[in-house]
Amino acid sequence: TDYERAVQNGEFPPDADPLPTNKTIVPLFRTTEAYQRFHTIGQFANLLNQGVSRGLSFFKPREFRQALFAALDRFRDDQSPTTA
Repeated sequence: TDYERAVQNGEFPPDADPLPTNKTIVPLFRTTEAYQRFHTIGQFANLLNQGVSRGLSFFKPREFRQALFAALDRFRDDQSPTTA
């Protein structure tokens, strides 16, 4: 597999979880809203990856972590389907 090859080549640590590093996302539903949501998630993942590459920690200071999680909660709530 690609994972095994990456570990053998030294491109991926053998003790790392490959799931969080997988860049492939596919919407469960094939609607315009689902594709827009996944586009937004992909942009957010890229932003977080850029921050990590620059040495940022998204968990310190504590206030930043709390603000990030609050923003994620708002995003989730905004994306939840409404029932009438």
